[in-house]
Amino acid sequence: MRTFTFTKNGDAWYMASMNPNDQKNYEETNSLLEGSATILNLLAGTGTTITLNLDTEPFENAEVLELMQLCHPFLDGGYYYMRLFAGQAIDYKVWMCDVPRYAFGSIPDRIYLRKT
Repeated sequence: MRTFTFTKNGDAWYMASMNPNDQKNYEETNSLLEGSATILNLLAGTGTTITLNLDTEPFENAEVLELMQLCHPFLDGGYYYMRLFAGQAIDYKVWMCDVPRYAFGSIPDRIYLRKT
């Protein structure tokens, strides 16, 4: 299981676990687009910081994102589907950028996640 913290600045989410001093264009290279931001908005509610446990194996009280389509070689990441959130049907279809590859070293078939 991996743990990551994300912060929101305005409408944009960033991986807080990456040091902004390590990269010249931190906000450009670490901003989370499309589906990642959609999922973070859902999980964080009105909050601006969220810490998530992520894994490719199921764990207690985890939500699940299921890979629908791998986007390589034209885009990094893939299209994922979140059927349920907190036990309620939401039917989210989202494109996840390269965050799964950063977290797991690949684009997994399923991502299990839970807010800590």
